[in-house]
Amino acid sequence: MAGTRLDTTDHAHFDSRSPLPREPGRLLDTTPQGRDRALDRGTTGARRPARKKSPWGRRARWALRGALLGAVLLACVKLPRTARADHELWLWSEMRIPVATAEEFPVRTTFRLFNDTRFSGRRDGLHQVFLRFGPMFEVTPWLLLALNATVYADHLASGAFDEERRAELEPTVHWRWGDLAFTDRNRLEYRWRDTGDAVRYRNQLRVSYAPPERRIFPFVWNEALILLNEEGFNQNRLTAGLTAALSPTTRLEAGYMFRSREELGTWFHDHIGVLYLFYDGWGR
Repeated sequence: MAGTRLDTTDHAHFDSRSPLPREPGRLLDTTPQGRDRALDRGTTGARRPARKKSPWGRRARWALRGALLGAVLLACVKLPRTARADHELWLWSEMRIPVATAEEFPVRTTFRLFNDTRFSGRRDGLHQVFLRFGPMFEVTPWLLLALNATVYADHLASGAFDEERRAELEPTVHWRWGDLAFTDRNRLEYRWRDTGDAVRYRNQLRVSYAPPERRIFPFVWNEALILLNEEGFNQNRLTAGLTAALSPTTRLEAGYMFRSREELGTWFHDHIGVLYLFYDGWGR
């Protein structure tokens, strides 16, 4: 076959008149007795009689499928009847600008500038605009520490815009296992508005199937948001999509997010499209 390198070593040789593989240093015996002996040695390539499958393994597989289906149906039944869905579009852009290498500074340092613009149906257009900025320190090859300042405008149901400020501590751990790339981001936020303040913890675990030679690869991530007061866990974001590496420094991501959020004791479930343009001056 064109483009395929044939293995011509003795152990890969096949007799041109028979489908039986030749063992190194042994003439092929094609008599019925020889075939029987070869079957006993497992050298003919012929299929051995299929082992009888245990009915218990089959039952276990069906039980697992039934349990998964039951869990999905139960989750659907337990969803609050008052929950409704909204549709949104989130546009993200991030720029990471090199500041100092590890030789110039104790750790490699980057300045990040991140913009997040959100549109929603319940606000008939523009809903929120975020600006996040601050330094990032590569403490170790697997630990990145960021200090963020964030401001954002929130379009309220009344039609007015409210402003919120945040100070954030964000350690991120990342590692690889074969072709899988993992990222575990932890963010602690102190949030304040004119009406009050709050502290929130966010954890995002992301998995990408990213072989080094591939330019387009899938990802999935989930983020849980927890208010550190009496409200507790009140939002979850599950996202899946594709990443396209446009160059060593730039990538574009497109994904779908299913967000669950609690407001005044009622859970709402939103369908969100996410488009993310990312630039890293260090390159990868």
